Amino acid sequence: MVSNHAITQYAKKMFLGKEVSRETIRQILAEIVVKGQRVCQRPSRDGCSNFEVKYKGLSVNASFEPDRVIVVTFLGDRTYRGWAREKEIKPRYPKSIRISEHNRYSRKQYNRKSNTA
Repeated sequence: MVSNHAITQYAKKMFLGKEVSRETIRQILAEIVVKGQRVCQRPSRDGCSNFEVKYKGLSVNASFEPDRVIVVTFLGDRTYRGWAREKEIKPRYPKSIRISEHNRYSRKQYNRKSNTA
């Protein structure tokens, strides 16, 4: 089973617009799950086993339930994912926020602080 969201994301991320029918996209996404390889586990809300599945450089997030497999979303190809990381994800998190509180102390200062407590 392929979700409508996955079909929409494929059309958006592969810059196809309306050139390719929804049925063709559905077949491509189903082929990724059938012939692809599980790369890593992904977060899941419903307790099912969600995995990133990759085939011919294209990745999907699929939910593996006992009686069926659902393509939840299309993650993109390597080029799109690299672009999204640089242009959309990194700008959301400035470097000042990425530095955690415990990294602000040197190891010596941190040990001195924990020994006095």
